This record gives sequence, structure tokens and C-alpha cells, in this order.
Amino acid sequence: MTEPVLDKNQIVVGRPLPFSIYAADDTLLLAEGQIVKSEGMRETLARTGVRISSRNGFKGTAQAVRPAEEGRFDPLTRFTNEHVKAAERWRPSLRMSRDDAGESFAVRVLAVTERNTLILTAPMRSEGSWVTVIEGQPWVFRTLYHTTAMRFQAQILKSVFEPFPHLHVVVPATIERRAVRKAARVVVTVPATLLLTTVAIPALIVDLSTGGARIAVNASDALMEKQSLRCALSLLILERNFPLELRATVVARETQSDPNHPDVAFYRLQFEELTDRDALTLHAYLNGVLAMDMDSFGRLVALNDAAGVGAMSCG
Repeated sequence: MTEPVLDKNQIVVGRPLPFSIYAADDTLLLAEGQIVKSEGMRETLARTGVRISSRNGFKGTAQAVRPAEEGRFDPLTRFTNEHVKAAERWRPSLRMSRDDAGESFAVRVLAVTERNTLILTAPMRSEGSWVTVIEGQPWVFRTLYHTTAMRFQAQILKSVFEPFPHLHVVVPATIERRAVRKAARVVVTVPATLLLTTVAIPALIVDLSTGGARIAVNASDALMEKQSLRCALSLLILERNFPLELRATVVARETQSDPNHPDVAFYRLQFEELTDRDALTLHAYLNGVLAMDMDSFGRLVALNDAAGVGAMSCG
């Protein structure tokens, strides 16, 4: 039997959706029976939906992502597929260096023990060689956690090579902190449509806060600094989709592109005049995402705070 595919003509603004549509990471974009509320929402569903299902029992794959057609994906779609996988692997990360002036290396938090010990991936140089880390050495660690830059000096408890290279680090009682953002920003994979005066541009939100977003678009879809637009997106909260259409201003185009995706451009957007509903929806979604990392570095911060451990302000 031929597998049913997504028919864009079945997505009609102002009418209930005849089936549920899912993104590449199995996120529900819009449930069957929900109203398609805007043209921007319709374009987002048609462009990013990769799987469909209905209460009648049929399931299928959206035509746009059939394996035979993968080679014809535009640059943004190819980037989206990779970003979905990267976001699934994302965990809070730190940078470690021998001193404040030395070369730093990125490491990821794998786990936190009850004795304030972090288990981290071993540091690696850009060419793929492992960095020598000796037990007992002090290292400086830095991270940006939600809205706060953090720094602490910690001793290497263990440097382990089996079953894979990783470190055990004893975290001190005092962690230096400095607020650098007014709102938390998190890594996300949220399809969006940028609605300009005469055109709708597909985009992917790669990080999000209540104040704005970092987006990826096809490099051919150039935006201008200070350009006003509306950003249409849908956020999944408590298994329900909440469509938003946010007024935004283009703050800047990032000068450094992704070397693996040279045909994708990145921009910063600033949201303008959010309604109470929009602000609360963004806040609820972001807090749901942030809660997912509380089993790693966030758990350690929470434990320190609960214990009344002193936090120094770092300049």
C-alpha cells in the first residue's frame, strides 16, 4: 500500500487540521482538529512537517522528506535536520583551562554526584587529539548558565579512559557568578516563518528567550538590520500547541557562519511589544526546556543554593 503523504492543500487557514503533523524530532507541530490560525502557521506546517497521523489509524510521511528527495533539500532544511540531532545531544557545557589566560577547551556535563562532583567529557583539541589532564591538577572552569556567567577553580579527582575518556572534578563550595542576561536563553529547534510585507521566509529558531531569538535562514533570503517583521511559530507546552505571531526587529546578521552550512545565514531578532499571553507562553515554554537540564549542572547549582553555600560576584 502506498504510504499517505502530506498534501499542502489539506492545510487550510481557519479550518481544523485533518491529521496531526510532526517534525523531524517527533515533536507534535499541530494536533488533529486544531485550527490553522494564520498563513504563517500554514506555511510552517507545510514546510517542516515530516510525519502525519490521524485518529482513523493512518500514518504517513510528508512528501517533503522522502529519502529519495533528500538530495533536493534546500540549505535551511539540511541545516534543520542536523540541528535536530545536535539539539538532542545538547547538554550544559563548560570551558576548562589551566589558568585564566590559557587556552580553553569545551567539555560537557555527563552527571553530577551527591558529593558535588561533576563527571565531564575529556577535553579535546580542534584537530582531535586529547588534552593531557593529570589527577590533582587545578583547572579553571567557566560556563554561561541561563542568565549567569559562572567561574570556579576545581581539582581533577580522576582522569579515566574506560569505557571512554572522562573526568571527575571536585567542585568547590564557592562558585563566582555574574548576571549577564535579563532573560534565560535556551537551545531549541523551532520552525518559524518570517512574515514580511510582501513575502514569507522560512526560518529555524536555534536559540530562544523571552526577549528575542537567534534564527537560521537560507542565505539567499537576506534580511536587513532594523527591519521589522512578524515571526510566526508554534510552541508545544503540556502536549498542546500554542501558535504565536510575534512582532520583531532584526538586530544584526552574524558575521561568522557555520562552515558546514555556508548557504545558511544567522540573525538575531528582538521581540517587540509582547502581549501578556505571548510573554507567558514564551516563559512557560522556556521553563519547560530549562527544567530538562536539572539533572546535570543545574542540579549542582540548585544543591549549592539549597545548602546556603556562598556565591561570589565575579567581575
